Amino acid sequence: MEMAPRAKARNEFVAMLTDLFAPLGHITARRMFGGWGVYCDGTVFGLVAHDVLFLKADDECRAAFEDRQLDMFYPHGPDGVCISYYEIPGEWLEDEDDILPYARIALDAGLRAALNKKPKPKKRAGQTKGGVKVKAKTKSKSAGAGA
Repeated sequence: MEMAPRAKARNEFVAMLTDLFAPLGHITARRMFGGWGVYCDGTVFGLVAHDVLFLKADDECRAAFEDRQLDMFYPHGPDGVCISYYEIPGEWLEDEDDILPYARIALDAGLRAALNKKPKPKKRAGQTKGGVKVKAKTKSKSAGAGA
């Protein structure tokens, strides 16, 4: 019995956002932590949780969001840890002139975060990860090579 391919999860709100943010670049969305991550050309700049949009901020642009008295994102409720994303009012999504400047600010914050991200160290043979030895990567020889 042949199995049908699994359909991708679809969220109409997220689909609307990908269209709305298209002037910024290639917009994609990926499921993450029960919500969605919103990306422009591979850089995350927004989150969607319960059909609410949150845009990324950092120290350089946080004031732009705070000046508009936007709420921060608390993924585990008001007593939990907040992360640097701000809730965007639904009415802003009705006009590109309202939302796109803030989406651009959020994208710039995402780009800065990506630049500041430290690369993960490469694992070498003999190193351990969680007490388990890591095998060395070997180059595979093509068929018939060396024969």
